[in-house]
Amino acid sequence: MAELGIPTLADFDGTGWIGVVAPAALPEDVQQKLGKAAAMPDVIAKLEVYGLEIDEQAPDVYARTLQGEAVKWQGLIRRAGVKLD
Repeated sequence: MAELGIPTLADFDGTGWIGVVAPAALPEDVQQKLGKAAAMPDVIAKLEVYGLEIDEQAPDVYARTLQGEAVKWQGLIRRAGVKLD
């Protein structure tokens, strides 16, 4: 990472995560159902088997998370000179 301008791995957060996205006009009742499903003990237990945990975020917070991740990874990709074939 140092050759990419990142002094140490301790300075870079490369944590993996999974998110749920849906159309902006998703009905409120469907949003609530998704939220309830994510909070179900059996769903949480199944995710924990794989070392996953739920971090429910409000839509505006999640949008900022996605934007921040895009900026972070785009910068790293550019500095590394990664190109698609």
